[in-house]
Amino acid sequence: MASYLSEKLIKSETTIPYNSHMNGRAENAINVLTLISRCLLRQGKLAKPMWVPAMRTAAYLRRLTISKHDDRKKTLHELFFGKKPDVSCIVKFGCRAYIKINTGGDKLDNPARPGIVVGFEDEIKTGYHVYVKSARKTYRSVDVTFDETVIPGVTSEELGLTTKAQRDSKVLSLEEARLTEVAAADARYLDSCDMNSVEEGA
Repeated sequence: MASYLSEKLIKSETTIPYNSHMNGRAENAINVLTLISRCLLRQGKLAKPMWVPAMRTAAYLRRLTISKHDDRKKTLHELFFGKKPDVSCIVKFGCRAYIKINTGGDKLDNPARPGIVVGFEDEIKTGYHVYVKSARKTYRSVDVTFDETVIPGVTSEELGLTTKAQRDSKVLSLEEARLTEVAAADARYLDSCDMNSVEEGA
């Protein structure tokens, strides 16, 4: 991390452990995202190990909403890009999704797989992150249809975490998570996604 900050000409200032008030603005931002993530997990009936895509979605939605404490009454997206965000692509987090997966098999096979919406693609307007239980994998695609009336949910057992030790090893305390830890988990999550399912130019 030190080499990365140095390369990007970023000055890092550390704080004393367990003194969150020393970094109040960042701590408040993390707390807001934590609260949103908690709501998303409960809404989607998702196990705690799915907190990384929930945190990503929380950050995504936070950029598209107006803070009641901001007198400018503009979203973070509008302040940065100078235009109102398009929210027409937003669907219910955790809802049933049917994603087209190109397996290269028989053309008569059904290419659609049932999955669960666990995020939105930043780079592509209508791109979605869909978790497929049968494959235990997250796919990124634009070929997705939704049924927002169905919330399938995901348990720890369905994630392959059958023992308490496995579940505990996957669950991080969001309240104590630091920005660097979230960024590292975010990178691991993106690396685990199937990049081949994204159709460029959509």
